[in-house]
Amino acid sequence: MFLEIREPIDTLVTYRRGAPHPLLRAFRWKDRRYDVTQTNLVHPKRVGDVVHLCYAVSCGSDHFDIRFDPARHQWRLEAIDTSR
Repeated sequence: MFLEIREPIDTLVTYRRGAPHPLLRAFRWKDRRYDVTQTNLVHPKRVGDVVHLCYAVSCGSDHFDIRFDPARHQWRLEAIDTSR
């Protein structure tokens, strides 16, 4: 079950030449830093004229859904997986 959050976050990303998307390394939410240990999935999602990138990542045993809006250069924590 996912707990919907939908809050802006600060991120640490790496842009690598030839990579299809920015590599999410860590993010800060509510004054806590989460280091991404695994990127499980990255997929595009069209919202109007803009294509957002949706990330499913793991930070240790915690799992998060994060969305990047490249038109606004904004990252948002969409949800936390509470079933684990």
